[in-house]
Amino acid sequence: MLLALAAGVSPVIAADGQKNFNTRGIGTVACADYLESRKSADGPDYVLRSWINGYITARNELGDGTYDVAPDWQVHHIAGAVGHICGQDGTLSISTALQIFVRDMDSHKLAKKSGRLEIQDESGRVEIYVETLARIQKKLSEADLYTGSLDGQYGPQTKSAIKAFQESVGLASTGLPDARTRARLLY
Repeated sequence: MLLALAAGVSPVIAADGQKNFNTRGIGTVACADYLESRKSADGPDYVLRSWINGYITARNELGDGTYDVAPDWQVHHIAGAVGHICGQDGTLSISTALQIFVRDMDSHKLAKKSGRLEIQDESGRVEIYVETLARIQKKLSEADLYTGSLDGQYGPQTKSAIKAFQESVGLASTGLPDARTRARLLY
C-alpha cells in the first residue's frame, strides 16, 4: 500500500474506511521475483494473465464512468506493459505495477459501451472498438493524414491514412489498425 502511494498510484477503488484492501494471488509477488521467474519455460505467465483479466474486469465493473479501462489491449500486451513497469522498479508488487498501468491508461479508457468492428483483409484481422477507431481517425486528422469524418467506421480513406501513418513510422504498411499501430498513434 505504501509503495502504491509513493508511486503516485491511487491504490484502491473500493476498500475499507482507511483505504485498506487485501490483494491475493500473484498480485502479491514482488516484480523482481516475477521477472526472474519469466526466464524459465514454466514461468507464471498464464497465472498472471488470468489474474490481470480478473483485475481489469473488476476495475471495469467498479470504476466510476468506466466501461473498459484498457480498450483493445489484449491481456498479453497488458502483461508486457506490467513487465516493463516491473523492470523499472523490481521492488514494486505486480499489483502496484498493474495499478500504475491502469492509472496511465485512464485518459484512454472507454467511459461507455462502444460497438465493435471486425476488420479483415489479405493482411490480417483486427477487432477494435468503434470509439477507438474514431480516436485513431482524430489522431490521423491531426497529423494531416486523414480528412474524412471521425465516425469510427473503417473505409478506404481510413485504410489509406493508416497506411500512410504506418509508412511514416516504419511499421508494416497494412492499413489495419493493429496493436502496434494503435500503440504508436494513441499511447
